[in-house]
Amino acid sequence: MIEPILQCKECKVVKLAQDFHIDKKSRTGFRSVCKECAAAYHRANRGRILARKRELWPEYRAANAEARKESSRRYRRENAAKIAAREEEYKQRYPLKYRARTEAHNAIKLGRLTPEPCEECGNPTVDAHHDDYLMPLEVRWLCREHHAQWHARNGPGENGDLIMEEVKYGT
Repeated sequence: MIEPILQCKECKVVKLAQDFHIDKKSRTGFRSVCKECAAAYHRANRGRILARKRELWPEYRAANAEARKESSRRYRRENAAKIAAREEEYKQRYPLKYRARTEAHNAIKLGRLTPEPCEECGNPTVDAHHDDYLMPLEVRWLCREHHAQWHARNGPGENGDLIMEEVKYGT
Protein backbone atom coordinates (compact mmCIF):
# COMPACT_ATOMS: atom_id res chain seq x y z
CA MET A 1 0.00 0.00 0.00
CA ILE A 2 1.30 3.45 -0.88
CA GLU A 3 1.49 5.94 1.97
CA PRO A 4 -0.42 9.19 1.34
CA ILE A 5 1.55 12.34 0.60
CA LEU A 6 0.30 15.61 2.10
CA GLN A 7 1.32 19.26 1.91
CA CYS A 8 1.77 21.12 5.20
CA LYS A 9 -0.50 24.17 5.40
CA GLU A 10 2.18 26.07 7.34
CA CYS A 11 5.55 25.35 5.67
CA LYS A 12 4.05 24.27 2.30
CA VAL A 13 6.44 21.28 2.09
CA VAL A 14 5.06 18.01 0.69
CA LYS A 15 5.65 15.19 3.19
CA LEU A 16 4.65 11.61 3.92
CA ALA A 17 1.57 11.03 6.08
CA GLN A 18 3.77 9.74 8.94
CA ASP A 19 5.02 13.33 9.34
CA PHE A 20 1.50 14.49 10.30
CA HIS A 21 -0.57 13.85 13.43
CA ILE A 22 -3.67 11.70 12.98
CA ASP A 23 -7.00 13.55 13.00
CA LYS A 24 -10.03 11.28 12.57
CA LYS A 25 -12.32 14.27 11.96
CA SER A 26 -10.30 15.47 9.00
CA ARG A 27 -11.19 14.49 5.43
CA THR A 28 -7.65 13.11 4.90
CA GLY A 29 -7.40 11.53 8.35
CA PHE A 30 -4.43 13.75 9.25
CA ARG A 31 -3.93 17.26 10.60
CA SER A 32 -3.19 19.93 8.01
CA VAL A 33 0.03 21.04 9.75
CA CYS A 34 3.08 18.73 9.91
CA LYS A 35 4.51 17.56 13.24
CA GLU A 36 7.52 19.90 12.95
CA CYS A 37 5.37 23.00 12.40
CA ALA A 38 2.95 21.95 15.17
CA ALA A 39 5.87 21.54 17.60
CA ALA A 40 7.31 24.93 16.59
CA TYR A 41 3.92 26.58 17.15
CA HIS A 42 3.56 25.00 20.61
CA ARG A 43 7.10 26.00 21.59
CA ALA A 44 6.50 29.59 20.49
CA ASN A 45 3.08 29.86 22.19
CA ARG A 46 3.58 27.64 25.24
CA GLY A 47 2.94 30.39 27.81
CA ARG A 48 -0.23 31.62 26.11
CA ILE A 49 -1.57 28.08 25.66
CA LEU A 50 -0.91 27.16 29.31
CA ALA A 51 -2.51 30.40 30.54
CA ARG A 52 -5.64 29.65 28.52
CA LYS A 53 -5.78 26.07 29.82
CA ARG A 54 -5.41 27.29 33.42
CA GLU A 55 -8.24 29.76 32.79
CA LEU A 56 -10.59 27.13 31.33
CA TRP A 57 -9.67 24.16 33.57
CA PRO A 58 -11.88 24.97 36.63
CA GLU A 59 -14.93 25.39 34.39
CA TYR A 60 -14.20 22.15 32.52
CA ARG A 61 -13.54 20.23 35.74
CA ALA A 62 -16.84 21.39 37.28
CA ALA A 63 -18.84 20.64 34.13
CA ASN A 64 -17.35 17.14 33.73
CA ALA A 65 -16.85 16.10 37.36
CA GLU A 66 -19.07 13.02 37.25
CA ALA A 67 -17.70 11.79 33.90
CA ARG A 68 -14.13 12.21 35.17
CA LYS A 69 -14.95 10.28 38.37
CA GLU A 70 -16.54 7.48 36.38
CA SER A 71 -13.56 7.35 34.02
CA SER A 72 -11.23 7.10 37.02
CA ARG A 73 -13.35 4.35 38.62
CA ARG A 74 -13.42 2.41 35.35
CA TYR A 75 -9.63 2.70 34.96
CA ARG A 76 -9.04 1.48 38.53
CA ARG A 77 -11.47 -1.40 38.01
CA GLU A 78 -9.98 -2.47 34.65
CA ASN A 79 -6.34 -2.03 35.73
CA ALA A 80 -6.42 -3.20 39.35
CA ALA A 81 -3.49 -5.61 38.88
CA LYS A 82 -1.38 -2.96 37.13
CA ILE A 83 -2.09 -0.42 39.90
CA ALA A 84 -1.28 -2.98 42.61
CA ALA A 85 2.00 -3.87 40.87
CA ARG A 86 2.96 -0.18 40.62
CA GLU A 87 2.16 0.32 44.32
CA GLU A 88 4.22 -2.75 45.26
CA GLU A 89 7.15 -1.53 43.14
CA TYR A 90 6.99 1.87 44.88
CA LYS A 91 6.85 0.14 48.28
CA GLN A 92 9.95 -1.93 47.44
CA ARG A 93 11.87 0.97 45.94
CA TYR A 94 11.12 3.59 48.62
CA PRO A 95 10.34 1.74 51.87
CA LEU A 96 11.18 4.73 54.11
CA LYS A 97 9.01 7.12 52.14
CA TYR A 98 6.21 4.55 51.87
CA ARG A 99 6.26 3.92 55.61
CA ALA A 100 6.13 7.66 56.40
CA ARG A 101 3.24 8.21 53.98
CA THR A 102 1.32 5.20 55.34
CA GLU A 103 1.77 6.22 58.99
CA ALA A 104 0.65 9.78 58.27
CA HIS A 105 -2.37 8.53 56.30
CA ASN A 106 -3.36 6.14 59.11
CA ALA A 107 -2.96 8.90 61.72
CA ILE A 108 -5.29 11.11 59.67
CA LYS A 109 -7.87 8.29 59.44
CA LEU A 110 -7.65 7.71 63.21
CA GLY A 111 -7.95 11.43 63.98
CA ARG A 112 -4.46 11.78 65.50
CA LEU A 113 -3.38 14.08 62.68
CA THR A 114 -5.66 16.76 61.24
CA PRO A 115 -4.99 18.36 57.86
CA GLU A 116 -4.73 22.14 57.93
CA PRO A 117 -4.77 24.63 55.03
CA CYS A 118 -1.55 25.13 53.06
CA GLU A 119 0.86 27.10 55.21
CA GLU A 120 1.94 29.12 52.16
CA CYS A 121 -1.35 30.10 50.51
CA GLY A 122 -4.21 28.80 52.65
CA ASN A 123 -5.50 26.33 50.04
CA PRO A 124 -7.61 23.70 51.88
CA THR A 125 -6.53 20.86 49.51
CA VAL A 126 -3.15 19.78 50.91
CA ASP A 127 -0.45 17.11 50.99
CA ALA A 128 1.24 15.99 54.20
CA HIS A 129 4.86 16.99 53.51
CA HIS A 130 7.62 15.28 55.49
CA ASP A 131 10.73 17.38 56.13
CA ASP A 132 12.25 14.22 57.64
CA TYR A 133 10.98 10.79 56.58
CA LEU A 134 12.21 9.26 59.86
CA MET A 135 9.57 11.34 61.68
CA PRO A 136 6.38 10.31 59.86
CA LEU A 137 3.93 12.24 62.04
CA GLU A 138 5.82 15.53 61.87
CA VAL A 139 4.36 17.02 58.73
CA ARG A 140 3.78 20.42 57.21
CA TRP A 141 0.64 20.97 55.18
CA LEU A 142 1.33 22.18 51.64
CA CYS A 143 -0.83 22.35 48.53
CA ARG A 144 0.51 20.46 45.49
CA GLU A 145 2.01 23.59 43.95
CA HIS A 146 3.89 24.66 47.10
CA HIS A 147 4.88 21.06 47.87
CA ALA A 148 6.55 20.80 44.45
CA GLN A 149 8.20 24.21 44.96
CA TRP A 150 9.53 23.14 48.37
CA HIS A 151 11.20 20.06 46.88
CA ALA A 152 12.52 22.07 43.92
CA ARG A 153 14.21 24.46 46.39
CA ASN A 154 15.28 21.95 49.06
CA GLY A 155 15.68 18.61 47.32
CA PRO A 156 14.41 15.46 49.04
CA GLY A 157 14.71 16.94 52.57
CA GLU A 158 16.14 15.44 55.77
CA ASN A 159 17.08 11.78 55.34
CA GLY A 160 16.26 12.19 51.66
CA ASP A 161 19.76 10.85 51.08
CA LEU A 162 18.54 7.56 52.60
CA ILE A 163 15.79 7.51 49.99
CA MET A 164 18.32 8.20 47.26
CA GLU A 165 20.41 5.29 48.60
CA GLU A 166 17.29 3.09 48.46
CA VAL A 167 16.90 3.97 44.79
CA LYS A 168 20.60 3.46 44.07
CA TYR A 169 21.02 0.11 45.80
CA GLY A 170 17.45 -1.18 45.84
CA THR A 171 17.42 -1.70 49.61
